[in-house]
Amino acid sequence: SAAVLGFGVAARLPEVTAEGGAAAAAWEGYRRVLAARFRDPDPIDWDEHLAHAVALCLDRGRRRLLLDRPPAPPTAGVRTGTMQPAVHQPTSRRTRAAAALLAALLAAAASGCGEQPSHLPGTGALATGPAADVPAATGPARAATGRGCRLPLSGRTAGGREAVGFVQIADGSAVADPSGAVLPGSGRDLRARTPAAPVLYGAAGASPSYNPAAGRWVPAPPAAVAPDGLGYAYGAGDGVHLVDVRNASDRVLGGGGDLEVIGLRAEGVYAVRRQHAGDATGGLLLLDAGSGAVRTLRPSEAGVEWAVAGTDAAWAVAVLPGAGADEVWRLDPVGGVTVWLHRQGAGLRIVGVDGDGQPLVQVAAPQASSVWLVTAPGQARQVSEDVPGGDDTPGYPVSVTDAGGVWMSDDGGTLYRFSRSTGLRRVDIPRLLPTGQRVAGGCS
Repeated sequence: SAAVLGFGVAARLPEVTAEGGAAAAAWEGYRRVLAARFRDPDPIDWDEHLAHAVALCLDRGRRRLLLDRPPAPPTAGVRTGTMQPAVHQPTSRRTRAAAALLAALLAAAASGCGEQPSHLPGTGALATGPAADVPAATGPARAATGRGCRLPLSGRTAGGREAVGFVQIADGSAVADPSGAVLPGSGRDLRARTPAAPVLYGAAGASPSYNPAAGRWVPAPPAAVAPDGLGYAYGAGDGVHLVDVRNASDRVLGGGGDLEVIGLRAEGVYAVRRQHAGDATGGLLLLDAGSGAVRTLRPSEAGVEWAVAGTDAAWAVAVLPGAGADEVWRLDPVGGVTVWLHRQGAGLRIVGVDGDGQPLVQVAAPQASSVWLVTAPGQARQVSEDVPGGDDTPGYPVSVTDAGGVWMSDDGGTLYRFSRSTGLRRVDIPRLLPTGQRVAGGCS
């Protein structure tokens, strides 16, 4: 956070770079370090970051402006040829103070604002994170997003028909894409299908997502699409299917009916058994994408909802009625289950997994709801504002992780974006689809 503060303050001191060559060099080096540190390829709204960091540092009482270092003595002029000796112009007091301030902020960037870890209410979990992390702001939520980035959306028209389109994040312009809508099944084949050839099939009632690698819409949610974008999986009456988008080949892996795909990763297809939408899952399966061999990772367990498969693990929420608590479980296909978060007296929902494979968890306390990033067993930090309402606040049914962060939609169709440098922020976009508007793929 101090790194962000340094960037914002230095951006407002043009005399540092105009009159001090050394400060200009420090500025350029600092800019590069900051960009690498945030690991965010999108251009960043530095004013927004400055507001975050100022609020954070003032809240922590860590005002450290080291302005008492005297400036270096001027160097003598150097005679060149027959020209007159170069005359050194002493820098102004304002310039020296600005340069010293920049140096102090550069030093502070290496150590952060010195904030002490806080506790996630009701858990004992330490709210900590990597040094580059900046908690979400306490003011109005707006996103720091990239330019020239086109985000796909799905939803329904006023007449109830499935529809899709794109919104340009840079200027907020939105356009429908009639070619991408998914058609419902009919007769004995209830699978959804695409109108565009070659025809692709998906689970009955599937919401479409846009696949930039293939340049087309597919009848599967983003979670069921392969990381390289060239395939997806879906459940049907005869088991789990694996589809190659390039040639529309559709292969049955097996596993039986009533399976819902929650992830397609390098190790295989993660699927859960669910009788009806909203029901608890009946165990967790991993299907080998080559042989179709089915492995039961976890049996059916009361109160356990396997929600998503991340980069190297699957994640679930376990409701413990006797203890009055919820837990977040991490399952490594090799190492078994680990409890990452225990929450007494409130509900937990896994709403996404970031690019580092760490879960974003909505904590619904009786009075308010918020989103936390869980970085290790027993360690988490809040990345959103508190929203009044507790269990009655909207959930986040869809999330998509791309190179710039995590895009999420809530039940009301509002769009959010999470990155480690901004926290979870609302993105104001036009209402392209009147009902059920949600993110349908990464921004490209």
